[in-house]
Amino acid sequence: PQHAREQARELLPLLGCRSAAELVALDTATLLERQAAALPSRHMLFFWDSLFYPRVDGQFIPRTPFAHARRGGLAGIDLLVGSTGYEAGLWLLWDAALDRQSAATLCEQLPCFPPGQRGAAAALYDRLFAGEPPGVRGMQLLGDAMFVVPGLALAEAHAASGGRSWLYQFQWEVPGSPMRATHAADLFFFFDHLALPGAVDLIGQPQDAADAATRAALAARMQSALIDFARTGQPGWTAYEPAQRRVMLFDRQDTVATDPFGERREWWLRNVYEPVLAR
Repeated sequence: PQHAREQARELLPLLGCRSAAELVALDTATLLERQAAALPSRHMLFFWDSLFYPRVDGQFIPRTPFAHARRGGLAGIDLLVGSTGYEAGLWLLWDAALDRQSAATLCEQLPCFPPGQRGAAAALYDRLFAGEPPGVRGMQLLGDAMFVVPGLALAEAHAASGGRSWLYQFQWEVPGSPMRATHAADLFFFFDHLALPGAVDLIGQPQDAADAATRAALAARMQSALIDFARTGQPGWTAYEPAQRRVMLFDRQDTVATDPFGERREWWLRNVYEPVLAR
């Protein structure tokens, strides 16, 4: 909540407003014009995107989705929860130097860590991704903070109340692209829109006939899983549960892995999620 208030105080003058009432009174065209003019003044990921995160205020949103799921709020609802292998890659479109910052540097820009945990978080990713350049380790930390671990935390909370979830991670990497298996790339495969302009921006054109065939086959498998889940509740692999934590890894060759994010999951849940849920 404190971070949200700080962002609000910073946002209002950027949009030429003195109060929230003035902001609400703006017509849509004026608001968009002012926002477009202000965009270069702040970081897309660490400022603009985070303005639209849901905020727990005790009234409109009384608790986090994780607490709600743990209390049985999703009873009777089966979930399909997914992520990509390099979620933060998308933000290279706005900040080409994002993947050249260390995990320690990026930790200082994330408000999710409790006091004293930033160093431990950076050390964890430096160790787990020791074979990668420092910037890539930081990108993996960002991806986990924004997407991968929240999905795992939701599945864990849902399972704790008897709910069922099926998890996947899209790991197909664009050949030669620094964005790798980027955020949102899986959507083009799920809905077979590989040739849309937006898709080409993220995953490029096929390099040759073999690459095109590989993409088409992956799209067909992912569509089949999605349709089967909608029709039957079974996407084709074992549900995620605490004994094994199975996750489907979509790639050139799909595999079902057992707890592939184990150490990262345990660290985040113990140090970031549990202290909040315990309040």
